[in-house]
Amino acid sequence: MKKIKWIIAGVVLLLIIITILILSTLRISTIKYEGNKRVSEEELDARIFINKYDKNPFVFYFKTKYNEQPEIPFVDRYDVEMDSFDEITITVYEKDMIGYVTYMGSYLYFDKDGMVVESSDVVQEDIPFVSGIGFEYFILNKKLPVENEKVFDEILGITQQLNKYKLSIDKINISSDMDISVYMEDVIVELGKDDETMNEKIADLSDLSENLKGLSGTLDMKVYNESGTGYTFKKNK
Repeated sequence: MKKIKWIIAGVVLLLIIITILILSTLRISTIKYEGNKRVSEEELDARIFINKYDKNPFVFYFKTKYNEQPEIPFVDRYDVEMDSFDEITITVYEKDMIGYVTYMGSYLYFDKDGMVVESSDVVQEDIPFVSGIGFEYFILNKKLPVENEKVFDEILGITQQLNKYKLSIDKINISSDMDISVYMEDVIVELGKDDETMNEKIADLSDLSENLKGLSGTLDMKVYNESGTGYTFKKNK
């Protein structure tokens, strides 16, 4: 009787070993990424799958479920869906950024509340550089320590208006008295203060944008032209 028990135990152990060996050979062969615009699939692969064992579906499942997600530049978090043993879908949620400033050779990207969400040596072309903001230090994931926090409302407001009309800009400058200027290639557009006419001025800028291409100078739009007779453009010498 004992002999039979030992045989059964041996068979069970052998089956367990065979099962483990089979499962250890499984590999995730197809990885689909969704939502990533700023981070390439190659970089996501390198950050998420650190070693060869991570592409085993069981190792990856438990690692994803019980470990903290790795830090990935410009990525807030990601969700994983196991479609099958060898196929997964990773949905990436990137950080929401409205502008960046420079600090000691680094680019500090901040969100609508002025919180520094990323420090990088990479320039994101679709995020405008913001000048005129004075600060002496920064802490990642904390608000930029500026004198007047209203500046972030101004930046959010102007970027929303510009995005509404699909206007691409390189730089936003905010003066100490909250006058706003935007830079479109070699043209400086002086928009003045963000008042009730800003939407109309941005709409006019959208209409004028094609005519500004190839020019170099300053467009004075500080005062909204209700009569529709145009704005003053001063060419650079």
